[in-house]
This record gives sequence, structure tokens and C-alpha cells, in this order.
Amino acid sequence: MTRELYEQIKAEIAEMGLDLAQADDEFEAFLRFLPIKAPRRVLEIGARDGASLYAIARALPAGTEFVAVDLPGAAWGRESSRQNLEKVIARLQKNGVRANAIFGDSRDENTVQAVSKLFGGRFPDCVFIDGNHTFGGVLADWERYGCPVEPRGVVAFHDILESAARPRVKVHLLWRVLKTIYPY
Repeated sequence: MTRELYEQIKAEIAEMGLDLAQADDEFEAFLRFLPIKAPRRVLEIGARDGASLYAIARALPAGTEFVAVDLPGAAWGRESSRQNLEKVIARLQKNGVRANAIFGDSRDENTVQAVSKLFGGRFPDCVFIDGNHTFGGVLADWERYGCPVEPRGVVAFHDILESAARPRVKVHLLWRVLKTIYPY
């Protein structure tokens, strides 16, 4: 991915009235890395408005499948996120991308089953976890979706750095453990 393509993707996202929540330097590096791993089934937990899902979809080749899980109105969500995510999914589908959204709690067994069904019973080989930022929430998402990713797969987390300004965010606690076990 070139810098120009990244800027084009950001412009397309802005045209939809959306904004990427991730830091540009980090997210652009992630989007450059993903095609090297060539995932075929991408899951985003906590898709909110769909901006990051859109960017990931634009960075990967045709034929990649995408599923977004979001819980509009939850602690880190917005009431408007459902409508925005649906708009992103529709745009991706119009461009020939196989993309679907599931609205519900990622920890609920019905949601887990719906994700599995959309991927034809296979595990995703790329998971971007950006949902419930409590320790219990991120651990549950890791156990249900991240841990089963095949060995060549990718699991990415948003908000892995501890922040005094955001004391409810506890992703860093799980990250401290995982980085001692898995390559990163």
C-alpha cells in the first residue's frame, strides 16, 4: 500500500461522513502488513461506524470475506453506528466485496454462531479486536475469536497502551500476557 492509496482510502471514508479512530502511522503500517499475510477471512469486533473495516477491505484483494460485529449504543459504541456500518457494508457489497455485519454482543453464543455461519464454519484468519475494552471483554473476544486463528493468521488489538486518561480501557493487561507467548 502506498501513502497515496492510504490517503485515497481516508478521503473515501471522509466522503461517507466517517473518520478513522486509529492513529494514522499505526493503522497505515497495519494495512501495509496485512497483504503480506494474505488473510481470506477477516473479522472485526467493535466495527462501530465501519471506517476501519472499509480501510481493511480496500487494502486486501478481491475474494477476501469480511464480517463486522458491533453492538450499537454500548459503552464504546454510538447509536448512529448501526446506520453508518450498514452504509459501509452496502458500499463494499456494491463494489463486489463479500461483507456482512452482525449487530449484537460479540460474547453472546448467537453472535459466535452467526460469525461461524458467515465464514462457512471456518475460523477467521485475521481478527481485529476493538470492541469491549474492559479486561473481561477483550479476554472473551480473544478466547472466542483470536485464540482459534490459524497459526499463520493475524490478531490485532486496538488500544494496547495503558492510558491514565482512559482508566476503563484495560486492553493493555491482556496484551502484556499475550506478547510473552505469541510473536508480535
